[in-house]
Amino acid sequence: MASRKLFERLKLTWQVGLLRTSASTSKAKVMVTLDEGTRKAIENNTLKPRHHPGVVRNPTIHLPDTIKSAIKSVIGDTPMKQLTDASGELCRCLHARLAPVEHSQIHRMTKELMKVEHQNGCDTSSMLDEDLARYHQSLSDKVRYKLKQRVYNWRPLDSGNRHVALIYLVARSAAQYAVMSRVFAELTARDACFAPTTLFDFGSGVGTVSWTASEAWGGSLSEYFCVDSSSEMNDIARSITEMIDYKTYKKTFYRQFLPSSSERKYDVVVSSYSLLEMPSAQAREQTLINLWNKTEKYLVLVEYGTLAGFKAIISKVVLPVRMTEKGIGQGWFDLCSRGPDTQSVDSAQELENSRK
Repeated sequence: MASRKLFERLKLTWQVGLLRTSASTSKAKVMVTLDEGTRKAIENNTLKPRHHPGVVRNPTIHLPDTIKSAIKSVIGDTPMKQLTDASGELCRCLHARLAPVEHSQIHRMTKELMKVEHQNGCDTSSMLDEDLARYHQSLSDKVRYKLKQRVYNWRPLDSGNRHVALIYLVARSAAQYAVMSRVFAELTARDACFAPTTLFDFGSGVGTVSWTASEAWGGSLSEYFCVDSSSEMNDIARSITEMIDYKTYKKTFYRQFLPSSSERKYDVVVSSYSLLEMPSAQAREQTLINLWNKTEKYLVLVEYGTLAGFKAIISKVVLPVRMTEKGIGQGWFDLCSRGPDTQSVDSAQELENSRK
């Protein structure tokens, strides 16, 4: 009943908005244009709210048994209970993660706080040099304390440690596999003739992009180039890929740094869950420029479905649009505005169930 009332309200709003827009010519207004079939269905009351064209139903995506077996082999004798508990904490940390605050913003906040403290402070004209030094030190301590309360304490993910890399594998492999499966399926649906031969994965982590790309375009892909700063992540990805698909493993190359040359281009370039790991906005923009210069056909950006992830994506898609307007590249489109993170089975839960 509630959905029916909402649908009727939207229908009325659309009709009134159409009349107001057509009647008023003094100010430009944004108007949504429905396709002819949907418009007629709304007017004839034949379109049911639960089955309108905008409904997207994503099925639950499970990790394949081959990948689960490979993950369990990589985990080895490490206590699963310990990894499961730590993976839950890591997931909460990652979903609450924000982009690092810029140094210029910290400097501006420091000046503003210091100005306020000086205004609320006492008269220093009659102070001795020793007392004046102690007074300024106390102001600096107060400002530093307030900055700690207001500034997000960003730290890079310590993925150079194998134990942390295993925790990340257990925490995020199933969710990232589901997201990338959805993205590649949507890309295939929009471009049915697309058959990439090369793939570049920036921030490749444990290799989820390679797994899903192999399932989507394994017949045409001849090279997977994976870049991750963590050697432990690369080792884990290499071991899992070798166990699940030896043919893909032979075509996969792992590096810790971006290639300096931008002459080589790849059909698909992917950056998944990497933008918030950059230490500054300048580093994020420069990385995106490098990735864009390596892109032959599609550049795929994926982040967490949080406000910080949305801002990281939306602030960076402006750059390719700007470059496209200058004749560089082929434009962009939004593959899926909401990833299926919540419709994937939790990695730790799935691995634990497979052991029983």
